[in-house]
Order: sequence, then structure tokens, then C-alpha cells
Amino acid sequence: MDSIKSTVTLSNGLALPRVGLGVFQVDKEDDLRRSVQAALQAGYIHIDTAAAYENEDMVGRAVREYGNRDNVFITSKLKNDQQAEAEKACKQSLERLGMDHLDLYLIHWP
Repeated sequence: MDSIKSTVTLSNGLALPRVGLGVFQVDKEDDLRRSVQAALQAGYIHIDTAAAYENEDMVGRAVREYGNRDNVFITSKLKNDQQAEAEKACKQSLERLGMDHLDLYLIHWP
């Protein structure tokens, strides 16, 4: 890995950053905002959240406060109990994040 901005190319051509900030168990908005913004300032380009973390709204605000969403790779994850309604759950995540797209959406516990 050459840098914190190093990526791996997936089979669909998507460049997935190898390093990212995970925000599991960060539930205080000030802590999350400072963590996300410090990571972005340090050169991170990937933020990883999930519906189950219950902090997607805070992640969205922190990314918007920092600057350009298009420069940040955002991953979120589908909750297990929503697998039958994945499209609806993804739209709800986007609403909480205040974003029009995710770069990667995963099944949290396949």
C-alpha cells in the first residue's frame, strides 16, 4: 500500500479505498464529527457506517460540514432484519445520510 489513498479495483471497475474510518459505536455527534473531519484532513477518503450503528445522520452532517461529498467514498450496510426490503432500507440510509448515492452498500451480516 503506497498511501492512505491507495485503492483496489473491484471487478465492476469501482476503486475501493483500502483504508477507511469505521464509525461503529460512535454515538456522540461531537465525537463523530471530530473523528470524521480529522480523518478527512489526514487524507482518509473512505468513511464506513451502517444503519445498525444509528449514526448515518451524523456521518452525513460531518461529511457535508467538511466539504465536497464527491471526494469521499461512503459505505453503509443493510441491517439483517431489513434484507427483504433492501431497496427501501437503502433509500432510508440515503435519507439519513442526506446524500443522493452511496459508493458501496453491503449486507451487514450476510
